[in-house]
Amino acid sequence: MIGDIVIPLEQEISKAAVKHFPRFQHDYGSLGEKLGGLGLAGGDRVRVMNQELADVMFTDASDAPQRLGAETSALSDNLKWALEVKRALDNGLDGTLRELQSHRQDIEALPDTGVPGELRNELSEDLSALSERLKTEDFFKHSADFSSLLTHVKGRVREAVISLSDQQKLRIKEGAEELQRVPEWGELTQEERGSAIGQLDGLELTASHDLAGLRKLLARDYDISSTIDELRRSIQRQGQERIRQRIEDERAEKGKKGPAKFEQAISVPTKMTTAADLDALILKLNEIKAQLALYDEIEVSFSFGSEE
Repeated sequence: MIGDIVIPLEQEISKAAVKHFPRFQHDYGSLGEKLGGLGLAGGDRVRVMNQELADVMFTDASDAPQRLGAETSALSDNLKWALEVKRALDNGLDGTLRELQSHRQDIEALPDTGVPGELRNELSEDLSALSERLKTEDFFKHSADFSSLLTHVKGRVREAVISLSDQQKLRIKEGAEELQRVPEWGELTQEERGSAIGQLDGLELTASHDLAGLRKLLARDYDISSTIDELRRSIQRQGQERIRQRIEDERAEKGKKGPAKFEQAISVPTKMTTAADLDALILKLNEIKAQLALYDEIEVSFSFGSEE
């Protein structure tokens, strides 16, 4: 216990206790709080041990031989256990467990869907086993297992960051394509189109391959979705206003009065063989639909011509 040979006489045992127990009180005085802060078992055991040390010192260690010399000694067992725990924590287990606990808390707080949800589900069993092991007082015997688990968790977080980053890049690309399919897109100037696409491209994020990077990407998810929606609404507003203004200017030039009437003839191939053909027709119809609210009357006619 103390690294010294003590003659097995009551007086010598008491002297050794008086000499060394203050060091134990110093070494293990805050151990209980540390265990609690790490979410580890053994805090109550440390408090009982420290109280017993205080009791022994209060009597000048006169009862140390009785406390230590019985066939089974709780104080002796607790001191040996505390020594092993402290040694393991000082040798790196403290940092490992802090990182593991931090990862566990953050991962369990992730959303249930998408890449974060997949990460939660994949690590749920490992993190559940971690929680159970930390509830046992022999946790310090599994330092190697904790280190391996931390490496595994960090690796999965890294993969999740890469996957989510790739998804966001694709979402930004698809968002730009969505904006270009908005019927009013054609009303924007080249500079305005470039500004809208540039605003989306500016949301691409380079994130570190760790929990901090994952949190940044999750926050950026909202930014991307909200920016695409805002840009879509802005394009629609600007386009509608310009169409309205153009119609009013044209009517003023022609001196027309009375209800405004929309007239449009559309030529439709009798056969369409590709998705692009359908997309072109849908885009044309959407462009017309976007203008209808600006007219009092509409007249759209269709003519079916060649198959091209």
